[in-house]
Amino acid sequence: MGELGTLIQQRQNEAKQKFGKLMQFIMQENECSWEEAKSIYKRTKIENAIARELTGLHAIIEKGGRVHIFTEREYTHLSWWRKVKMKYNLKSI
Repeated sequence: MGELGTLIQQRQNEAKQKFGKLMQFIMQENECSWEEAKSIYKRTKIENAIARELTGLHAIIEKGGRVHIFTEREYTHLSWWRKVKMKYNLKSI
């Protein structure tokens, strides 16, 4: 495999590792299985894509059904905070 192929493979492996960490984080936050975490992840991605397209707002639906609406700035901060919690393995505050 050439240098470019090696780089592509390395990036794919890194993406898989990041996805695995994200799934573990979702599983911890929601106390759920891997399949449920994947479902939550997909639903969240779809919800956010729709919200951005329609209004510029972001909607997050909790497991219990509660809906939170955020502006772009609030959502960016929330996303940043989730990454920090995952990086340093912090529990919900």
